[in-house]
Amino acid sequence: MGEHYIGIDIGGTTAKLVRLEAPGTVRDRARVETHGRAAGELIDALVAAARPWLDDRRAPARALGVAVPGLVDRAAGSVLPGCNLQQLDGFPIVAALRDATGLPVELDNDANAAGLAEALLGAARGADSVVCLTVGWGVGGAIVVGGRLWRGHSGMAGELGRLRLGEDGSRTLEADIGAAAVVAAYRERGGRVAGDTDARQVAARADEGDEAAREALARCGRRLGVGLAILVNLLNPERIVVGGGIVGAGEWFLGPARRECGRRARGAAWDRCELVVSKLGAEAGAIGAALLCCEEPRGHN
Repeated sequence: MGEHYIGIDIGGTTAKLVRLEAPGTVRDRARVETHGRAAGELIDALVAAARPWLDDRRAPARALGVAVPGLVDRAAGSVLPGCNLQQLDGFPIVAALRDATGLPVELDNDANAAGLAEALLGAARGADSVVCLTVGWGVGGAIVVGGRLWRGHSGMAGELGRLRLGEDGSRTLEADIGAAAVVAAYRERGGRVAGDTDARQVAARADEGDEAAREALARCGRRLGVGLAILVNLLNPERIVVGGGIVGAGEWFLGPARRECGRRARGAAWDRCELVVSKLGAEAGAIGAALLCCEEPRGHN
């Protein structure tokens, strides 16, 4: 039996928890509602959900990893202001979870965690250099080299959604390709948009033959291709993984992205780069959070 680790991915409405047996088998899963809970109450709920795993003497957890939807100060073990969960802004989440569980705790943002999971166990398994994009309402990113996250000098690397586009740099990749951009492009083309319309619905309508939906996805896909070309020319990765809710749009979105990237990127780099869809789905962040505990003995970067 391999060593066990707990991974927690905290989202805006729910937190996903997994118990991972190294090197990569999910043994158990749990969910906790997060909406409306203060930080201390949320910690109590997470620990309660993980309690059966914490008390299992046959397969004791060695450590716990947690991923949050925002930037973190890994050295301080806290969430930086601007997190998508306001109750966690500035909160010392590592100390809180360590005190409540007695386990070593590792912390990172959710995009880095998802990227690490896809690189080690998912769509980029076996690739030496990987860029992962998670496209939802926002756009997160991760860079994994040699099986380890590359975080940069101050831990801010991989914020690919912040890439500046356009002649004056007034647009970001996130604003151009995120779910809000897809819905906006659909509305501009005369699509039927209600208050609850999201990118998944636009993708479903594209499959049903809705021309406005197809045009909207193609537009955002081409803009993704612009960002991909920047990444290919700058980083020369072996594989690029695209995950998040937008992957349900399939080739309506990724086809135009491939063509636009091929037009803009250096041929020698793009020809040897593979663009793939994520495999681990909604569990990627929780799995990656657990894998953070396995990554750390190789050192910080």
